[in-house]
Amino acid sequence: MASQIQVEVEFGHSGVVATPLGLGANAVGGYNLFPQLNDEQGLSVVRAALDHGIRLIDTAYVYGLGHSETLIGEAIQDYDRYSPSLVRVPTIIQPATGSSTTTRTF
Repeated sequence: MASQIQVEVEFGHSGVVATPLGLGANAVGGYNLFPQLNDEQGLSVVRAALDHGIRLIDTAYVYGLGHSETLIGEAIQDYDRYSPSLVRVPTIIQPATGSSTTTRTF
């Protein structure tokens, strides 16, 4: 069995907790930067992190223009019900005009 991260930390005073170690998911679906990767490899990376107890996943729309978020959403479906502390970091997109900010979550 894989070793599990047992420690969780709180984000400020929000009541939201996650593991102090997270997964940076650029390579999960970021084909614009990692064209040699495929969906199955990306899903495997996310599932391995979750299997080892990681409950913080950082993603951004620019990681494959939303594809990273889609793959993470697919991978965590079987984990959410078992891990209420799973935290998904939302992406904040600043339009080129700078007129407004859009928050995208998955």
